[in-house]
Amino acid sequence: MNILIDGVGSPIWGTLKPFIEKIASKVVSIDITPNSCGLYLFHKGYIVPPYSKSDCFEYLLDILKKENIHVVLPIVHEGLLMWARHQSFLQKIGISVFLSPYPTIDICNDKWKTFEFFKKYQINTPETSLKHAFDFLKPRFGRGGAGIKRVPLSKKVDMEGYISQQFIKGQEYSVDALCDMNGKPLCIVPRERIQVTSGLSTIGHVVNDFEIETQVERIISFLKFVGPINVQCFKNDSGIYFTEINSRLAGGMSLSMHATCNWFSIIHKIMHDEPVSPVEVNYGLVMLRYFSDIIISEKDLCKENE
Repeated sequence: MNILIDGVGSPIWGTLKPFIEKIASKVVSIDITPNSCGLYLFHKGYIVPPYSKSDCFEYLLDILKKENIHVVLPIVHEGLLMWARHQSFLQKIGISVFLSPYPTIDICNDKWKTFEFFKKYQINTPETSLKHAFDFLKPRFGRGGAGIKRVPLSKKVDMEGYISQQFIKGQEYSVDALCDMNGKPLCIVPRERIQVTSGLSTIGHVVNDFEIETQVERIISFLKFVGPINVQCFKNDSGIYFTEINSRLAGGMSLSMHATCNWFSIIHKIMHDEPVSPVEVNYGLVMLRYFSDIIISEKDLCKENE
């Protein structure tokens, strides 16, 4: 199975490399800059236009055909809707985009729509506004911790592209789940985010929290998810407050795979119409993340149109 992955400047692919290479015949990586480490971790790397460019899909389609790609596993927030929009077309030419459907991603990518979804189905969530009603501001379409700021209510602020949200103190959790093609969760893995650096979990702990798992299962029952997803929440004495849903692989998902199984193997089975079953979780594992380097000659850096 030949796989295409994106956003390979993210450390996530370094941690997932041992898992994906066990099932892939070839892994092709793409990013918008030659300084992305994942371009040099796998079989072939390409520099591509940003997803915002009008010719991006045509450029990517050429790579998909040239490299005989069977499955696309996107993680870049800005590209999820584009890939979902072309799922049907790509499926007709034998390429599967293992991703939730467009309406689901449209809700998950937009923090205001996510808030409305939580409210509709009575899922506990921090109060949120499109106005400067709270001093905690988040980009409406942001990812990770980028753009989050505290602005006093006494100060004027341009709310274009932002939401304001009730600030919740408590233990932060990042919950990974893997869903089959019918949206049924095969496993749900709650992780305590003990230490976070630049929005990425660097110390995590898999915990057995029945209440969180039950609530995440409820969330999954109300939206059609396919493949890996990630739900974020806080827990304190007042309860659990859900804040975000990411319909993609998450930064700390390698810990969830160590606690269950190789999720790429399950994806491989699903792509080949083989039966899959729920997976048990090995609670109590702790992730201690560290840096690693790739050293290459400047002449070996990827170049556009290469």
